[in-house]
Amino acid sequence: METKTIFTGTAVSKNRDLADKIKANLKTEGTAQIVEEKPREAYEGNLPDGITMDTVKAVGSYNNEFVNAARLAVAEVAADMFTKDKELTTVQSKLGYYQSRDSVQIRAERSKVSRVPTAMEPGAERVETTRYMALTTVLDHYGTSGATLRAEISEQAANLFGK
Repeated sequence: METKTIFTGTAVSKNRDLADKIKANLKTEGTAQIVEEKPREAYEGNLPDGITMDTVKAVGSYNNEFVNAARLAVAEVAADMFTKDKELTTVQSKLGYYQSRDSVQIRAERSKVSRVPTAMEPGAERVETTRYMALTTVLDHYGTSGATLRAEISEQAANLFGK
């Protein structure tokens, strides 16, 4: 997709080359959607030299395995803690992930009442159900947070759209 360069700044310039390559594979569809012309090409076609999709898939597979194993490990340690302390309701954990500031955070709750639909149709009746050892997982990727980039874009967009 041919579009002009709109945003500038320090964080923008760090991402400009790859952004332009990604943008070249995008097209508009309808009035409010952007899609890839060639699905996955933006990601797979721009991998750094020496990195193959086989490597990416192997690392992705390991990351999935690690997160699931971390859930199991935390659940077992939390179960022991809940057994020893009947008043304890929630246990928090934080494990290191692949970049130095990244983490896998897992919250284990002794029990959690949820309202779930009885069927998948909209408006279906909801019933309360209790889940025991309810696990909530958050993956924090500080390397991809992009806070400075988002701030630069937002500030310039405010001027562009009529602040």
